[in-house]
Amino acid sequence: MRPGEELVQEPFQRLAVAGKLLSYPHDGFWACMDTFKEKQLLEDLYMRGQVPWEVWKNGAPHPVLR
Repeated sequence: MRPGEELVQEPFQRLAVAGKLLSYPHDGFWACMDTFKEKQLLEDLYMRGQVPWEVWKNGAPHPVLR
């Protein structure tokens, strides 16, 4: 990264142009928590016991170690 750059803007664009930006499919739970509203939504799920991110509690094997 260069001074003053945002992570998801210029650096990612340079990596994509160079063919060095990779991605992997993910079929599990994912949610963003960048804003207060998103934090509240995740806390609401937690308070209701709906915690799909707690994969270690359901006995499922680690996705990378399958």
